[in-house]
Amino acid sequence: MRRPQAWTLLGLALPGLAHAHSAVAGMNSFYAGLLHPLLTLPHMLVLLGLGIWLGQHPPLRLKAPMLAFATGCAAALLLTTRIAMPPSSQTVVVAVALGCGMLVAASARLPTGLRAAVAAVAAIAVALDSGVDAGPSALAAPLTLLGTWISTTALVANIAYYTALCPKRQWLQIALRIAGSWMAAASLLVLAFALKGMPLA
Repeated sequence: MRRPQAWTLLGLALPGLAHAHSAVAGMNSFYAGLLHPLLTLPHMLVLLGLGIWLGQHPPLRLKAPMLAFATGCAAALLLTTRIAMPPSSQTVVVAVALGCGMLVAASARLPTGLRAAVAAVAAIAVALDSGVDAGPSALAAPLTLLGTWISTTALVANIAYYTALCPKRQWLQIALRIAGSWMAAASLLVLAFALKGMPLA
């Protein structure tokens, strides 16, 4: 047996401890919450897809969608401190990512009320999957959730703003739609694995 193959088999025989949703070493609760959406791929797919889709609506009017997003996110984050979310909540996040990717790929133009409703659904799905265990102090969990609320809201608003600033050149609009189709395809693949009983995390 060759040496690389032997090392591979040895690594498979001695798996290390895997962490999900763990805090970054050396970082306090607030900054861990800020980084959490960036380190969770399904959450990032939702936020990226929603932000791009909102930015595809000229002229950019973010007041109603962002108000719905921020309110829904805050309410759902508070709810996670009261009830334990089932592991299937991440499947819901991936399904929402699929929907956001399809909206971007289709460059779907919807009325403001429906945009706000989509933003609220996306916020609630991401927030319900962002619950944290009690930390070493009474303030650890609230600070983590506050960081998550700030980063998710700021991410969606910034992505939408910078998407709206993109020149209206045809190739750039096609590139955005291609990005949306990739998001949808990746989400669909993960959902297929979940339906086959494979854990998402």
